[in-house]
Amino acid sequence: MDALLKLAWILLLIAPVAALVLQASIDRLPSRHQGPTARFLSIVLSALLAVVILATLAGVRFVPLMANILSLGAGYFAYCFLAFGIGRLRLPGMVRSSALIVGALPIAFGYFLGSIGLLGLMFMVGSYANPSKETQLAANLVCTRIEGGGPSGGYALHVHREWPQLPVLHRQVRVIAAKNEYEGPAQCADLIGRPL
Repeated sequence: MDALLKLAWILLLIAPVAALVLQASIDRLPSRHQGPTARFLSIVLSALLAVVILATLAGVRFVPLMANILSLGAGYFAYCFLAFGIGRLRLPGMVRSSALIVGALPIAFGYFLGSIGLLGLMFMVGSYANPSKETQLAANLVCTRIEGGGPSGGYALHVHREWPQLPVLHRQVRVIAAKNEYEGPAQCADLIGRPL
């Protein structure tokens, strides 16, 4: 878990700095290359961010946790670059300033998690990084019990549909969260035979 926590922590702190460095390096280009370079990078990084958001909303994830953290880090870098790029847009001063402030709020929250909120980050990463018990519910359907981190405890049963054609990806089809064994199924084995 320590390596995954360190990776998440480093990505939270480095992504905004790397995005600022990339923006500054664009500003150092000759003026005729600045606009096309910024547009090209904005399109590529917008597409990357859209893929990460759509995959997250659809429940599609990588099977290795490290790959999930790296993809979220790449999406966060893309967001930071686009948020800092708001200053390049030809907008009225007040609108541009307001957009920069609103765009910077998630970045400030990332720094909060990377500093004062490190304990919360540890609980979030730790709940997924702890060895989990997996149960095969049916063909290509796997359930993973993830113990809740933090003071509230609890657990969640994550049901994933695996794709034999793409064994590195799976899609989360259901999450059953409970604070204790009395609120729902206690183990993944309790879901065998149930409609999901």
